[in-house]
Amino acid sequence: MQDNPSTKVDTSVGTAVKTGFGMSIGVVIGIVVLILLLCGGCFFVISLLAAGASNSISTNLNKEPVLVGSGSSVSTATSSLQAPKVYKKGDIVSMDGVNIQVTEIKDYVSSNTYMKPKAGNRVLVIMVAEENISNEDKSYNPLNYTLKDKDGAEYERDYSDITPSFSSGTMQPTKKAKGYLAFTVPTGVINSQLELSYSPSLFSSSEVLWILE
Repeated sequence: MQDNPSTKVDTSVGTAVKTGFGMSIGVVIGIVVLILLLCGGCFFVISLLAAGASNSISTNLNKEPVLVGSGSSVSTATSSLQAPKVYKKGDIVSMDGVNIQVTEIKDYVSSNTYMKPKAGNRVLVIMVAEENISNEDKSYNPLNYTLKDKDGAEYERDYSDITPSFSSGTMQPTKKAKGYLAFTVPTGVINSQLELSYSPSLFSSSEVLWILE
């Protein structure tokens, strides 16, 4: 008696298909796991690098100035700040080819009612003299001078009628410029708490100070 071909099943083919399909699933899972591990490792490395960069930036931003020399200047890795020299009335200061001297410090009361300061204020005037000791023209300007207290707070310039006032212009070699600077100061602030600052220009980092005693 012959077997019916329509009912015969080749189980070996089914087994091979099932085995191949199982192996394919295993390979896919392995590849996915490997990719996840690689991605996780890369993310970990990137995180470490980012953290290191962040710490480096934070350290640089918070770096304190380091004192060098005799204390006349401080320095960081990127900048150097020169401490201003301090003088008193009568001292002759030479800077950038110009001799500068503060010769007089006093309060001024105008006879003009409209020029008087507001209640609680006084007008402080300072006589300054400049002399060109170089071989080239030098400019002078009242805006090169600033009055401030020892905490750095600045006081307003007063447009006083005192004469002669220190104006602006150009000095030829050996020539001089002289006049009063006027500032509005609270009556409760005494002169010894104030400093007159001079800088050769608005863009200069050089500065000298006079203590107004």
